[in-house]
Amino acid sequence: MNNEQANKYLAQVAPELNKTHRFIKALGDFDKSTSDVASFDSLNATQSTPIAPDVLQELLASDSFAEEQAKQAIFDGLRDGIEEYKMRNGGTNPPSEVVYSALL
Repeated sequence: MNNEQANKYLAQVAPELNKTHRFIKALGDFDKSTSDVASFDSLNATQSTPIAPDVLQELLASDSFAEEQAKQAIFDGLRDGIEEYKMRNGGTNPPSEVVYSALL
């Protein structure tokens, strides 16, 4: 990949990586007294732009994950992966690129 191709690719994925970064931060701040799905829906409803990358938005909107329990399983998997990364890396959140690639 040359510099021009790399810059073109970065311009395409940068907005999604920014959303992923915002999502990781928001996930850590979700209300612990409700489900992650309810917290996500509530937070998303108050934002002018989505707080999650498009791929996650599409996954949560798909017919395959229509039930709240199925959607919660997605959040559980993300939390487990993030926590495992943090345990192995001194408590640091994973890079947005890592979480985004896991969602693809």
